[in-house]
Amino acid sequence: MKEIQGKDFFSYFCLITLSVCLGSTFFLQSIALQDMSPLFAGSLRLIFCAAALVPAALIAGQHLPRTKTLWAWAAFNGLVGFFLPFNLTLWALQFIDTSISAVIYSVIPLIVLGLSRLVLGVHISVRKWMGLLLGTAGLVVLALPGGDAGQFVNGGLLAKLVVMISAVLLAMASVAIRIMPPSPPLAAMAAASLIAAVLSLPVLAVESVGSELQLQSFVAIAAAGVISTALGQTLRYFLVRRRGPVFMAPNAYLAAFVATILGIAFLGEPITYTLIIGFTIILIGLIIAQDGTGKMAQI
Repeated sequence: MKEIQGKDFFSYFCLITLSVCLGSTFFLQSIALQDMSPLFAGSLRLIFCAAALVPAALIAGQHLPRTKTLWAWAAFNGLVGFFLPFNLTLWALQFIDTSISAVIYSVIPLIVLGLSRLVLGVHISVRKWMGLLLGTAGLVVLALPGGDAGQFVNGGLLAKLVVMISAVLLAMASVAIRIMPPSPPLAAMAAASLIAAVLSLPVLAVESVGSELQLQSFVAIAAAGVISTALGQTLRYFLVRRRGPVFMAPNAYLAAFVATILGIAFLGEPITYTLIIGFTIILIGLIIAQDGTGKMAQI
């Protein structure tokens, strides 16, 4: 292991790029879901992800795993970090609003902090906890415009539980990446995505497309597979191995900012006082959270 010396601007660049990748997911999927069922779109997204990552890894000279141990980790990441959270969340979105899932997903950074402390033994200050808690509160303000908390409390209990399970799985996958044996980023994520794609084939077979599949929907889900998933997951793996899961935790709030900007620019969503207040709270929380704790050596 080696410590990152000085200002690691490259990691911050990757974090911002990751936020753009993940923040574009809602915009791209909103287009695809005009013609596809949620589970069909999710399965197709994972297949496009594998179709991009496997050739990219081979071209880069990063061969797929050659040991049972690495394939076991690939299977774990493919199931816990790709297949289950993506498809469970898309299933749940048939019964609850996207805003509700956003509120639940906002706790991922806090789960990551807790798991990093318990599993990895990382020291995390009270200040960082408070900063990310404040960021979570800001995301709740964004996701529940008008302060209508009733929509979170009432109805869709099973769907909300499923989204919470998805959030826990994604946090677990982030921490697991830190303790798995060494593997190049493209190779590790290519193997995991390949497992997820194979698991997606039966889902794709039983799910149906809408009345007529438009080219823009096909292109949107392909972009979600390549940009949001393939590139995003590879950057996530790289950052967790380079800086640790705590460094990447604020990504959830940055991705929400990107998603909102795309919604305003391309989906005609309005700029509201709730939006301004919510992002102000998130920004303050992120500033407070930058206290230097949670750092890990590069592996």
